[in-house]
Amino acid sequence: ENRAILIASLEDYRQCIKHLYRFGFKIKLPCEDKKRIETVLMMNCALANDLQFYYSFHKGQDVRKIIKCRISLDLDPVERFLRFKAAANPVYMSVEFLENGKILKYEEDYLQLQMLDPIRKSFALFQYSKHLASTNAQHSHEYQEISKKCQEFAQDVLEQCDSIQEVEMLLEYSPDVKDDEDSEKTNWHLALWGGHKKFVGHHYFQNFLWDKITGRSFNWDDYFLFWKILYFPLAILLFCFIPFVVLVDSLFRRSDILFVSPQMRQRRKDSKQVLEMKMKTKEAFQANETFSIQISELDVVEEEQSKTTVVPIMRAEDNNDLADDESRFFSFFRERIHRPIFRMIVYHFLQVVFLVSLGFSMLDPKDKIGVKDIQVYDVVTGVFVVSYLIEDVLDIFRRKWTFFSSFWCFYSLINHSLLVLGESLSLYGFSRLDHDNRAMISGNHLVNVGSTFVSIAATMSFFRTVRWLLLFRTLGPVVVCIIRVLKDTVHIFILFLIIYVAFAIGTYSMFKPFKLQQSNGTPKYEMHDDKLTSVKGLFSAMFWRVFDPGEPDFASIRNATALEGDDVDNLSLQFSHFMGLAFWAVYQSVVVILLLNLLIAMMNTTYTKVSQSADLEWK
Repeated sequence: ENRAILIASLEDYRQCIKHLYRFGFKIKLPCEDKKRIETVLMMNCALANDLQFYYSFHKGQDVRKIIKCRISLDLDPVERFLRFKAAANPVYMSVEFLENGKILKYEEDYLQLQMLDPIRKSFALFQYSKHLASTNAQHSHEYQEISKKCQEFAQDVLEQCDSIQEVEMLLEYSPDVKDDEDSEKTNWHLALWGGHKKFVGHHYFQNFLWDKITGRSFNWDDYFLFWKILYFPLAILLFCFIPFVVLVDSLFRRSDILFVSPQMRQRRKDSKQVLEMKMKTKEAFQANETFSIQISELDVVEEEQSKTTVVPIMRAEDNNDLADDESRFFSFFRERIHRPIFRMIVYHFLQVVFLVSLGFSMLDPKDKIGVKDIQVYDVVTGVFVVSYLIEDVLDIFRRKWTFFSSFWCFYSLINHSLLVLGESLSLYGFSRLDHDNRAMISGNHLVNVGSTFVSIAATMSFFRTVRWLLLFRTLGPVVVCIIRVLKDTVHIFILFLIIYVAFAIGTYSMFKPFKLQQSNGTPKYEMHDDKLTSVKGLFSAMFWRVFDPGEPDFASIRNATALEGDDVDNLSLQFSHFMGLAFWAVYQSVVVILLLNLLIAMMNTTYTKVSQSADLEWK
């Protein structure tokens, strides 16, 4: 059934696909795959990982239904792959959209049109093919190739734009026509959070994003370096006046300066003018029928505007708000408040203030021995930490799964959680002490435990400034490489942990008798160094050998009854004694030579991949 179009799509016969589709031939996916792709298409957020896939597909379902669904997927894997590959063909997706778009244009079935949107459908197939690649090991590489083609198809669609207006219309599209300009359901939000690197790295997208950051009425690149530097203190100075401006706006004006951008205000003003013109024309029409043509033209203008805008055209409660033009003073602050680059400068300035305050809290230059006191910088640091943690929690509820798709978001959450936990434990512990001398109390005391958490979190906070280097074209790829290398380190650490535990168990069983023999008089054989005979000494010695290999004396067994000769002459080479020494040498060889060099090779590979696409990774 429908084999003809399936073969045409697999062989990429473009004209055949077009004519066969017009005659009613369509590619039929397995029922479960079709439902899951539709589920992804109807979602208003990006899918971050496989766990979110399973949660999205089976949310609210009975466990028996989930198991039944998994069993029904046990169809021919080859046929399933071929059908999915044919359905993900860019030519087939284009024909499907164009042929149905002509019909849906008159029927106004926006839901069905959303299902055929080439950008969102390519994003959905990209995400689902990645999911299939992780769950179908036999076809993993092939599904990954399909995901790459889907990503390239979305990039090709963006490439067809002829003006910045077309780019904006394509990227700012949202399936919900009631969304405002701050909605995160648009195509460009979906691309950012969904990991569509090539699409985001396209120069059209980058130009659109830069206009979003700097604002249309402010061209950052046209300013000299001196004025760019001067803009930073000016932005911070203006930020100090914003609370007073907002207060005046709330008491004596419409209280919308924080929520309505200049672009949204202009759109509402234009919409009001259209409505007024239409009302006047209708009144004139009642007196003279010659104005019927003008009415029809205004209806067309209003209809086109309602379809292209990403915000509601006009609300009844806004009629009185736009009666008078806004003063230059409030217009000036409205524009700055809604300019992202202005907010970014202020945010990074506050980050610097927080780090300075945190540095003073850690160094504590006014600390006095035996006196419990809280300085001003301690209070400032606490306020910053609590506000940052609240912001992270709110971001989790707002962005949900996509919050954890970003390394820095997850890093920030851990950092601020440790700071809050450490400060809470320290404050509670100090409240039960009559002094602040931590050296006089146990290391397991709440004060020392909390202070340790704060110290670790402080290190993480200062290290997070590395993120600022992402703004620079030359240093940005280096930061990306560091993050990728950390992932390689995690993989090698898992292997090291298995080897570490395996050799520790074997080594301890070999040398444990020499510790027991010490309590039974003078032994005939003894360890040259007894660190490997205790659990604590064993794990310590084996771990630090990664950074300082050697120390054969740790595993050397000598004849305790020998009176003459040095340690080499007294070294016992009996079978079990020699095998213990060899076991120690094999462990260090595997860890130091094999694992470390493997880690270096993985780092080199990661660096090469990042450097080959440095500009794309930086964008």
